[in-house]
Amino acid sequence: IRVYDTKHKKVAEHERSYSTGSWTLDINHYINTLMRKPGALDGSVALRQMPAKMQELFRVHFADNGRDFLKLLKYSGEHGYDYKDILDAVKRIRPCAWRPRCPDCFQEIPYGQRFPECCDCGEE
Repeated sequence: IRVYDTKHKKVAEHERSYSTGSWTLDINHYINTLMRKPGALDGSVALRQMPAKMQELFRVHFADNGRDFLKLLKYSGEHGYDYKDILDAVKRIRPCAWRPRCPDCFQEIPYGQRFPECCDCGEE
């Protein structure tokens, strides 16, 4: 289902669910709401409907700080990056066993040309 504004610009696109009583949610539509109560993210339908690898990323790196995960999603959306870009970054950083300490560190990986300064592996 596509939603357009009065100027015929697409403002949203939703996957249609053909099952009775089912919901299809895009977490990106709820980021601002979840930012007010980031603890609700862990049990949310929106998180459970994300791709499995994104759920794993949340559990491994952000389970204790949902707000940082939401900041990463928001930043990615604002800059035109998708889940694939984020997951590609994870593949790049796994060999050096670096774990992000903050969303600012993690955001540098998919979009920058080098590891952030707080990276423990010291690679550039």
